[in-house]
Amino acid sequence: MSQYVLLNCLLRNYFHYNLIEQVQVLTDKTSVTMDIANSSNISHNQYCRYVYYMGRACAIQLEYTKAYSYLLMAMRKAPQDYAYGFVKAVTKLSILVQLLMGGIPDRAIFNGNRIVSIANALKPYLYLTQAVRTGDINKFNDIAEHSVYKPIFMKDKNYTLIRRLGHNVLKTGLRKISISYSRISFQDIATKLHLPLAATEFICAKAIRDGVIEATIDHKEGWLINNDMVDVYSSEEPQNAFHKRIVFCLELHNDAVKAMRYPPSDDHLYKKQLVVEEEEKKKQNKDGNDKDDKNKNDEKTIDEIIKEMEEDDDFE
Repeated sequence: MSQYVLLNCLLRNYFHYNLIEQVQVLTDKTSVTMDIANSSNISHNQYCRYVYYMGRACAIQLEYTKAYSYLLMAMRKAPQDYAYGFVKAVTKLSILVQLLMGGIPDRAIFNGNRIVSIANALKPYLYLTQAVRTGDINKFNDIAEHSVYKPIFMKDKNYTLIRRLGHNVLKTGLRKISISYSRISFQDIATKLHLPLAATEFICAKAIRDGVIEATIDHKEGWLINNDMVDVYSSEEPQNAFHKRIVFCLELHNDAVKAMRYPPSDDHLYKKQLVVEEEEKKKQNKDGNDKDDKNKNDEKTIDEIIKEMEEDDDFE
């Protein structure tokens, strides 16, 4: 038990001083982490802290899919009636990781929480999510840089991850423009997204290379020409979506199997123990029935004594 507590204390200290490389070295070299999920000596709370720290480390190292799986595990295993500070920290980080993966968190995460303190603490992240969803770079910069929420992000140690979201905001804005216009000049794109004109062409070229938009660039005329809409069902997106869901279900099944309790390996001794327990239960029930019968007999005897006393009084 003490070695797991010490491991979490070391991870917390490394994160406090931003020693991310040391976190990676510690998790790679130590043998404690190999058995931390299957050990019977580790407490539930220590395991939640460990997976949270691993999720944060993976998020900083750009391993967003792995980080999101760790954070989901921490949210599922986190206490529901206490440790609200831990729940808030895990929820905030999971929202940012989901945004960095290109997704949009469900609105129920922000409004469906029954704890008022947690719902209020998630408001800055709600406004941040709205800015990313709409692709409004001005609103995003106001929230991340010039608003009263910046100290909150700095205190949560999530400001570095939030700055990475600027690329996602640009991608969303370009995607909306490509859907709305069949052809648009770089000057108009720079005006709409509030970008420097010199960098607009390079940003559009990178978005095309990354597969964010389907378009071609007319360098001579300075146009972004969008291609015809492609049927999404003829691409690999449905397959990737089903793959993510299947992986999530398999992980959930594996966690459920690990949490199950199995009978001892020696089946003969286990059956013998069940027979002994059943005989003890029958014996206890029989003793209880005999006691009830005895009480009934005692009651009848008392009634008879009272009746005899009444007869004696009448006789006198």
